[in-house]
Amino acid sequence: MSILVRDVLKLDLLKDARLIAGKGGLDREVSRINFTDCPLSTDDPGYSLVQRGDLYILSLYIQSQSEAELCKLINFYIQTGSACCIVIDTI
Repeated sequence: MSILVRDVLKLDLLKDARLIAGKGGLDREVSRINFTDCPLSTDDPGYSLVQRGDLYILSLYIQSQSEAELCKLINFYIQTGSACCIVIDTI
């Protein structure tokens, strides 16, 4: 049995979460959860640790300072076939 993005979003921990984009991806399978706030790139040596279906939880603190960096990160998630990205709102 697979765990889907929609299943993760039903967890009590995420009861106040809001879906702001990607409704069409709710049925993507989640293979692993990754908590990270460091920049990621397909050029990095650690790229080999990334797997299709990874779900990322992060604050986007670093990327919030640069639109180019934010676009680069979103492109990374697309290229690597991530399941989803959950952004923590610290406000």
